[in-house]
Order: sequence, then C-alpha cells, then structure tokens
Amino acid sequence: MTRESTAGPQQAYLCLLGAFLIIVGIIWRIRVLYLEEQKKSQTESPTGLLGTTQVLCRLLRCKKGLAPADNDNRLRITIHRVTLEPNAHGGEAQQVLPYVGGEGGPSGRTFSIKSGIIGQVTRTKKPYSDSRQTEAYSDYAKELVEKWSYTYDEARKITSDRKSWMAVPIVSKPSTAESGIVIGVLYLDSNDADFFTTDIQEFVVAGSEGIKEYIEEVFA
Repeated sequence: MTRESTAGPQQAYLCLLGAFLIIVGIIWRIRVLYLEEQKKSQTESPTGLLGTTQVLCRLLRCKKGLAPADNDNRLRITIHRVTLEPNAHGGEAQQVLPYVGGEGGPSGRTFSIKSGIIGQVTRTKKPYSDSRQTEAYSDYAKELVEKWSYTYDEARKITSDRKSWMAVPIVSKPSTAESGIVIGVLYLDSNDADFFTTDIQEFVVAGSEGIKEYIEEVFA
C-alpha cells in the first residue's frame, strides 16, 4: 500500500522536474542564440568600434593642433582584423571599418599580410611607423615594391598622397609579444610626413588598448 501510494507523487515530481529542466534549457538556448546574434550584428556592423576609432582620431588631431572633426584626409584611421594567420601561403587581413578622418577604400576589403606595414606588424607583433622617402610618384611606387614587397599592380592602387604611416598589432590575451596571436591591426596614415612623432606614436599605442578589448570581445 505504501509503495503504491508514494508512486503517484514521485512520478508527478519527476514530471515537474523534467518540465522545469526543459524550460531552463529552452531559456538558456534562447540566451545563447541572442548573444550569438548580437555578436554577429556587431561583427557585421561594428558601431562601437567605429565610435572608439572616431574618438581616437579627434584626440590625435587635437594633439596636433588640428580642428577635431574635419574630414580633410590629414589623418585617416581604420582597423583590420586578421582572418588568416601568417603561414607558408601568406595570410590575410580584412578591413572592418571605413576610413575615419578622410576618404578611402570601403570596409570589407581583404589584403595579403605578406606585404605592407600591416603585414609587417602582423608578422613581428610590434608597432611600426614610417614615412615616405620621396615626392615623385614613380619613386614612391618603386619604394613600395622594393621596401614593402608590393607588386607594381598593388602599388598603383595605393593612395598617392600618403606621406607617413603607423600600424599597431592587436594581440590576443593571454599573451606575451612572442606567444600572442595577432587578431587585428590599428592602421593610421597621413599626408604629413612628420605626423607620427614619438609622442603621437606613444599615444596611439596607449589608445590601442581600448580597441584591443573591443576586438577581443567581438572578433576573437
């Protein structure tokens, strides 16, 4: 009698527990799908990253004594994410933002990391800045080929008025400079050969830390 009388309540309890666990599972799955969709949305339209880059551009312009909001090509900034790590076949980076501060190629473009300053900082995992050594465009194109490993076809597509460049690798954590993986590159250029002074370079490197946190959250 006792076993029969307790079977009903136990079965009901197990049914309720099973239903509760199913509901919790559904809620958890919805939450996971929501977060995945949110991350996908940020990846496709990284508005937070764009805002952070715009702030950095304004601050750098102010440090140089320039009007903070001009879109005059004096300083351009964009961000690339490394979609294919350096290997025997090269590697690839994708531009994830339109240029901030001036006109330039649209987001979504991909680049080999076998060449250029973006390729250099991806491979070395160290920030780098350089300036153009010549005014003549033909000599500039030759410099791009001989120094930066572009092909002549690639060199001809590069904006001709750029005089200086800087790139900072975004290295994932936990990491050291040697063991971390480069997941992105902060890229800046200017039509002023003397734009990236030592203090500006230090400011850019410091500012890249905030961008690093965002890239790790969205793209890593």
